[in-house]
Amino acid sequence: MPNSVILGCGKGLGRIKVFNSEIIEKIMEAGGEPTTDEWIQERTGIRKRCFAAPKETTASMAVKAAKNALRNADISINDIDAIILATVTSDYGGTPSSACVVQKALGAKNIPSFDLNAACSGFIYSLAMADALIKASFRNILVIGSETLSRYINWKDRSVAPLLGDGAGCVVISKSSYGDRGIIDWVLHAEGNPKVLVIPAGGSRCPASELTVDNNLHTLQMDGKEVFKFAVQKAIQTITLLIERNHLMLNEIDLIFVHQANMRITNAISEKLKIPREKFFDTVSTCGNTSSASIPIGLDIAEKKGVLKFGNKILLIGFGGGLTWGGCYCIWGK
Repeated sequence: MPNSVILGCGKGLGRIKVFNSEIIEKIMEAGGEPTTDEWIQERTGIRKRCFAAPKETTASMAVKAAKNALRNADISINDIDAIILATVTSDYGGTPSSACVVQKALGAKNIPSFDLNAACSGFIYSLAMADALIKASFRNILVIGSETLSRYINWKDRSVAPLLGDGAGCVVISKSSYGDRGIIDWVLHAEGNPKVLVIPAGGSRCPASELTVDNNLHTLQMDGKEVFKFAVQKAIQTITLLIERNHLMLNEIDLIFVHQANMRITNAISEKLKIPREKFFDTVSTCGNTSSASIPIGLDIAEKKGVLKFGNKILLIGFGGGLTWGGCYCIWGK
């Protein structure tokens, strides 16, 4: 059976760099609770994040990330057989999908292109879908995570407002005959619980109205304590399961890319599993929480910095709204 490898990575961050001082100003202007830079960094680890410029969208950042990934993989868009785009912030309210917008912008042929919504686990879900398609008959697939979360912020809510950032990350997944590298194993899970992490309005349950706008129901709402407990617990379970299923020891893993929600979650996972903190690759301090885009953005940065090397055994771990979670065990190499 053919193996799936990550042939190339790319990213496309929002063009506006936003520091904590600007976030604090927006919270204060909205009448939110007084906030300091120290408060934000202590609770999240975030110093700055990127916001989309006025004309940037989820699709436009995805296009940028895809072009960079194609260049890195040294293949043409004409070689791509499908586009899978993980997002909770699609360009349009219902249709078309952002993946179809990306397909047109890239000049791709008439290949299947679709969005996948699994919140911050979306990239892991999409990677698993791509792996299954490669094992069927596809040869090259663009897997993208892209989000414009800054447009879903309630600036009165300081528990969420400092967290979110905009950006896209993309990988080219390709068929390979090498069995000693690539995507080795993945797991996916869900447990329906919309109350913990939700954008209440805008869908068929609660269509847009003057009332929903006035009550900030089109913004992201989160039970921070429940999300923290859920994220740490499920990340630990997923890491443990992947290690056991693939007959590994924790010390054999070279790098772990955990969804970049906030630094405290990663620190707790590291502490409870007794995994050295330096094995977790972080981008949250400079990119914020970019939901489905955080893991592929991390892969691109790690590869370009030379941190991610051929033969590295890595884990990709996601958790998010739904609630959803999942993970992937890979051996890095084309």
